[in-house]
Amino acid sequence: MHLRLVVSDEPERGRLPCGSRDHPLLSELSPDNAETLCLRVLRYACIAMRHGSLRPLDAGHQAAERELGLVGGASLIACCMALLRGMRSERRAKFVFMAPECPACSQRISSDERLILLMLRAGRTQDFPLLHIRAREIAQVGPAPAIAQAGMALGKLLRSLPRPAQETATSAPDGDESRP
Repeated sequence: MHLRLVVSDEPERGRLPCGSRDHPLLSELSPDNAETLCLRVLRYACIAMRHGSLRPLDAGHQAAERELGLVGGASLIACCMALLRGMRSERRAKFVFMAPECPACSQRISSDERLILLMLRAGRTQDFPLLHIRAREIAQVGPAPAIAQAGMALGKLLRSLPRPAQETATSAPDGDESRP
């Protein structure tokens, strides 16, 4: 199965130069720094996979390495690529993502990316039943073991990262209990 990756502002939507206003603000989901970084790296990986170019993947590596160091950054890239490969084999619909280098788009989140973020939170809190539900929602069909496995790996990686005190005291505004 070939995963169709679609940037939110493509001409197919009929909106130029940027269709970002169609998507909610990322800040409405109160992501912490690790979640925001993961989403940014995933967006670069989507562009790299979509265009078959290493340049966007290198930009993702640089962003991850700046925050996590050489080994941590490489681990995040590997987990994001595992997620995309899982989606490539298990997802039956296109995946819409926001352009990471567009100032307006990078502040927004697509409905597909929102599902990824919710799965990451379930993995981070080790709520594996919820993680499997989120993986199925991402796949849009039955069980999605590859997506779930990648979600578990990303959750484990995010758990290993330090979180500022003010982030741990905050609850998710959308009622999602998978976030501490």
